[in-house]
Amino acid sequence: MARRRTGMWARCGSTSCFTITLRNALRVGQYALETEKTYSNWAQRYLTFHRGRRAEDLGGREVEQFLTHLAAEREFSAKSQKQALNALAFLHHTVLGVELGPLMPVRG
Repeated sequence: MARRRTGMWARCGSTSCFTITLRNALRVGQYALETEKTYSNWAQRYLTFHRGRRAEDLGGREVEQFLTHLAAEREFSAKSQKQALNALAFLHHTVLGVELGPLMPVRG
């Protein structure tokens, strides 16, 4: 059985619609344009890392895997890892309507 979409994401399903939905959610929240660009970039990296899986099929485990990859393999700074976490938390909570729960990613 397919998982029911909730929140703003319920209105569409394509990748381009996904990006538009994310950006609209950031604009409604009156986030800065640079934050919009940054969060959209992190969301695209996240989906690319998970080989194009649908965003609604990803959760806390996949966020941990991505953040661990950034720390352990890509050697991103702690600040960049935190920025990615904030972007993905926004994506899951506000756009997808899903809580991530507690996360335990490896930190660099």
